[in-house]
Amino acid sequence: MINEFREGHEDSFNALYKEFYRPLRYFALKIVDDEQEAEDIVTESMVKLWQRRTRFSDIQQIKSFLFTITQHAALNVLRNRRLQSDKRKFVAEEAESANNTTFFDELVLTELISKIAAEVEKLPKAQREVFKLSYFEGFSTEEIRDSLGMNPAAVYTNRKRALQSLRNYFRHLDLYLYLLISWLLIN
Repeated sequence: MINEFREGHEDSFNALYKEFYRPLRYFALKIVDDEQEAEDIVTESMVKLWQRRTRFSDIQQIKSFLFTITQHAALNVLRNRRLQSDKRKFVAEEAESANNTTFFDELVLTELISKIAAEVEKLPKAQREVFKLSYFEGFSTEEIRDSLGMNPAAVYTNRKRALQSLRNYFRHLDLYLYLLISWLLIN
């Protein structure tokens, strides 16, 4: 099976995916305490395994690689979560200092959401579908996989590329608006 995997046979990758997905998900979940993030971490780890498949000669190397990379990714999520918390506090403080939301504020927010929706429509089809199901419909990675017939790695990759495209598009705005849009894209 290892030789087939190294040669790029998807059946052997799927067998490894089935063997390691649950233990890795449990491991990541114990660190990040969030189902969706744990699933994303494991999917990303499996993508990295596939990309580096020619480097492995036995199952133990694969297992060590997967658990190590999953642990690093989970710890990065915790670091990013702390940074996001700081950003959210900043946005919340700014919003609170503005007192009550005015009609103009609501109008600006509506316009921003419209711009995000318009940019989502410009994404490539796979990215657009994954983004909409994930962020507008609240689907999990597995639900998106079942709905679109994609493997979990493709779901993760398309979600990540869609977010990156949207962030890049809105990056030219001033810092406050960029943070607000980033927050909207995350939530």
